[in-house]
Amino acid sequence: MNITQLMYFQHLAKRQHLLQTAESLHVSPSTVSASLKSLEEELGTPLFDRKGRGMRLNRQGQIFLPYVDQLFSLLAQGEQAVRESLGQQPRDFSFSLKYTAFYHDIVPLLLNLYPEMTIHHYDMDTDDRGSLMWEKDLDLMITAKDFSANSKLTYETISVDPFCLAVNPNHWLANRDTCRLEELRGEIFLHRPKDSYYQFCVDAMLEQCGFRPSSTQEVSYMTRPVLLRAFPYVAVTTRRTMTTPLFAGLHTVQVEEFAGHTYELRAYWRRNRPVHPASTSLIRILRSFTPGTSQPAQPEEK
Repeated sequence: MNITQLMYFQHLAKRQHLLQTAESLHVSPSTVSASLKSLEEELGTPLFDRKGRGMRLNRQGQIFLPYVDQLFSLLAQGEQAVRESLGQQPRDFSFSLKYTAFYHDIVPLLLNLYPEMTIHHYDMDTDDRGSLMWEKDLDLMITAKDFSANSKLTYETISVDPFCLAVNPNHWLANRDTCRLEELRGEIFLHRPKDSYYQFCVDAMLEQCGFRPSSTQEVSYMTRPVLLRAFPYVAVTTRRTMTTPLFAGLHTVQVEEFAGHTYELRAYWRRNRPVHPASTSLIRILRSFTPGTSQPAQPEEK
C-alpha cells in the first residue's frame, strides 16, 4: 500500500467516476484502475461497486475512506509543522526530473499536498558538473548521474533498478527467462540516442561485460516499445520500466552478465540550504511507486 494508491482511491471516492478521476489527475484511466485493483487485492476486498466507468463506494470503501482522509490531513499537518519549525513559509518549489514515466504521476501528488505552492519542473538533466542546480536555483535535482563526491551537495538514493532485456512475445527469447550475452550476437539492439545518459550507462555496462552488439538502431524512449511489439528486436531496459504501461505485453529476459549492474536514481540538494519540505515529499512519492521495497526501481531516463 502506498501514497499513490491512497491518493487515487481518495479522488475516485469523491468523483465516483473513473474517467473524470483520471482526467483530474492527468493520468490514464488504466493507471487509476490498476492502482485501485492493487489496493483492493492488498486489502482483500473490493472498495467500489462498479457499473461501467461509474463507481460507487461499497460498505468496505465507506469504512476505509475516513482513515485515508485522516492520513492526508495528518501529512499536511506534519509538513506545515516542519515548515514552521524551520521558520519557512510556503514558497515556490523548483526541481529537475527527466523521467517520462514519473512526470504525470508526481505533479498531481505534489499539488495535492501543496495546493498553494507554485511548482517549477524542469524536464531536463544536468551536465556532468551538476551545473543545473545553480543555474535554475533548484531545490532538488533528480538524476542518475553520480555527484555523491560533490562536497556542495547532499543526496539520498531513491531507487536501484537492475538491468534486463525486453523482447517481443513472439521472439525466440520469449520462451526463456534468462540468457547469456553470447546468444545475442546476431540480434538487432534498439538503443537510445548517444546523448542519452541512460544509453551511456548501458554502453558502459556492455563494455564491462565484453560485449558489443553487431547491429544497433537508435530510437527514442517512446518509440522503442512500439518497434519491439512489431519486430523481433531486443532492447536493454530496467525491471521497473517493464512494469510501466508503456512496456505492457513485452517479455522480460534476465541476462546472466547483467547481474550486479544497476541503474541508480538519486535526489540531490545543496548542503548549505535547508531541505525544502516538498523535497522530502517528492522523494517519498518517488519511492512509493514500487510497493514493498525499500529502494524501489524506477523507469529509465526519458
